Amino acid sequence: ASCSGSAVAKDILGGTLGKFVAMPILQGTVLSRSFVVYPILRSPNSRVGSKLAYLLASRVVSSWLCEIAKKTVRPVSDREMDALVLRPLEYMANLKLLPVQYNALASTGLDRIRDSSWRPQVVFSHGDFWIGNVMFSPVGRWPGVPQVIDWGSSSVVGIPFFDSIRYIKSARLPMCALSATLKQQLIAINCSPSNGWLNLMAGLGRLGLERDQFPEARFAQLAIDTLKTYKAAVLNLPNGSLI
Repeated sequence: ASCSGSAVAKDILGGTLGKFVAMPILQGTVLSRSFVVYPILRSPNSRVGSKLAYLLASRVVSSWLCEIAKKTVRPVSDREMDALVLRPLEYMANLKLLPVQYNALASTGLDRIRDSSWRPQVVFSHGDFWIGNVMFSPVGRWPGVPQVIDWGSSSVVGIPFFDSIRYIKSARLPMCALSATLKQQLIAINCSPSNGWLNLMAGLGRLGLERDQFPEARFAQLAIDTLKTYKAAVLNLPNGSLI
């Protein structure tokens, strides 16, 4: 987490959307361990309370993520195409830890770039959007106003749909909740389910190439789980075929 990440997020999102970005009041390092101090925030302190809190917050959070995507979506420029799309898709197409059908779909994305039938998109995203990074300010009715912490992994060339998938899976909300959220976001960024799949595939490829010390086997499992979840959610939508 960092003050600068939160400040950048607030600046990009603006006043209305930025109200859910938690701003640290202090950060530093003690004995080589970093720390961040936030204003008083609360987290549900029981399993039942936690599930209910995140269920109640899910509509607000999902709508917020949709508005972020709508505000920040843009096509990948020709200058960025190699780094943001081509090399990541080539990586996914050749990653032997993925099922062969996923390798083939990454190759399909490369073909669609070459024949100009798909223009990849990026959005501003948090990058680590799970329930552990969603707290609540003690304002108004329980559970309070969502406040999102830990913006250190945020990116202006983020992965469409990734934050929503991570949040809804970590909150253990039903698949219908993710289907409704993805439907909102696909409409908001004017994207078909099949192109959404390719946007997600390219973004995951970027994560794989930038994983640093993160083991490739664990990355591959994250990619598989994310792509399978997206597929299950969009197949519940009208015209929800992938490729």
